[in-house]
Amino acid sequence: MSLNDYIEKREEWIKSLSAGDPKTSIMPELVQLAFRSALIRIIATGIESSPKNEMGESMLNGLIWNTLTSQLAQAQALAIRRLVDTGKDVFSLYRLVNDVKAHAHLITRKNVLAADGFDSDLDEIKRKCAEFRAKQPNGVAFSVPDDINYNRAKERNELFDKVSVVAEADRSPDDTISVKLLENLLDELSKCENVKTFVNKYLAHSSTPENRRHLDPSQLVLTYGQLRDAEKLICQIAHFLQGLLASSTTIILPYFTGDPYLYIDQPLVNTTDIDKLKDAWSEYEKETKSWVNWDFSYLLGGT
Repeated sequence: MSLNDYIEKREEWIKSLSAGDPKTSIMPELVQLAFRSALIRIIATGIESSPKNEMGESMLNGLIWNTLTSQLAQAQALAIRRLVDTGKDVFSLYRLVNDVKAHAHLITRKNVLAADGFDSDLDEIKRKCAEFRAKQPNGVAFSVPDDINYNRAKERNELFDKVSVVAEADRSPDDTISVKLLENLLDELSKCENVKTFVNKYLAHSSTPENRRHLDPSQLVLTYGQLRDAEKLICQIAHFLQGLLASSTTIILPYFTGDPYLYIDQPLVNTTDIDKLKDAWSEYEKETKSWVNWDFSYLLGGT
């Protein structure tokens, strides 16, 4: 239960969470996940509020809006699939929880507090904090040094009470995180299995009808509700681990410095320009038709 061993693993875990490559770390992926989810909600709300025809159908262009929401949903599913990947050579939330479980013996109250710069003796921290405050001149703003910040140390101890299932009166520097808790976190992540299966069979790979025949009917479809549930669960677990291991948090839905709704009330195209859209479609259609008559003779060394 060496402190150095814990700090080494802790740095590895924090890198996986947020301090590594922003393209592969977990928390940046969650930020993008939340951003796309917010867009889906905005689009859905806009469609509900849009003018309706005599059939009660939205008078928005289905080609564009249905494609946009579908692609956003597919991106969500792919991201969730990556986050629950069980591979050994990836940054995923599942792998992180599994590795934390394998090294649970390192996650003791003493090690967690020491990595945060705290002494294990909360009463001693309280005494030093009070002593420091008493020495500060009246009317002058000051901040308490991190290593004697009693309120923060108290919060960290209370969190460890929960994860070690130990009462305050029974605290010990050797208290260890509950392995059962970590096993249950893995069980919770298994609730995303339907998303993972759908992506594997339809998005990441095109499985054969014979392969899909063995799937449960519920695995053949994926709803926005299932994506939201998976997103919520993954965010909750990732934030829990970030708070425990890194003593920090990440704002999941990013702030905008400007107005995200700027020009949202403007039409996509003016009526007079609709022919330009038709021309763009026709030109691409002609191009794709030319692919059918592909001259592959150059592959044979033809003249």
